[in-house]
Amino acid sequence: MLVRGTTLLAGTPYVNVLAPMARYNPFFDKAGMRRVEYKSKS
Repeated sequence: MLVRGTTLLAGTPYVNVLAPMARYNPFFDKAGMRRVEYKSKS
């Protein structure tokens, strides 16, 4: 509920999160956030 509640209070339609540990822990997935894979250019 912490992440979901905080994103509702942000006042913007999108919230960006950089979470390297998201591969191993579904914390943000359970908050209802959508995963977008990103590959570094370096």
